[in-house]
Amino acid sequence: MLSTHDKVFVEAMAVQTLADVRPFLDECDVIGIDEGQFYPDVRGVCFLGRVVLGDCLVEFCQDAANMGKVVVVAALDATFERKAFESVIELIPTAEQVIKLNAICTSCGLDA
Repeated sequence: MLSTHDKVFVEAMAVQTLADVRPFLDECDVIGIDEGQFYPDVRGVCFLGRVVLGDCLVEFCQDAANMGKVVVVAALDATFERKAFESVIELIPTAEQVIKLNAICTSCGLDA
């Protein structure tokens, strides 16, 4: 189960790779990916005995969207050293909407 801060619960599954989601794509309308920057950037993977594209974040999201799925990705775009997470940066031009949020300082309440 996944919970929002407002205590709204939805069914969810934890996976190690995006390829783990593929067998379940027909069962869902919305795919939420949290911590998108940490998924391995693999360009080809074995799926049901054949090599398919789509295990990298960008290709997986494009494939799912092309199947009519709503795809929501929450991810950091860079490290604390401001080094870009390339898979997230590559995803931005393909997105229909991008919302960038800033961290909030817990001491003063301003953007960190």
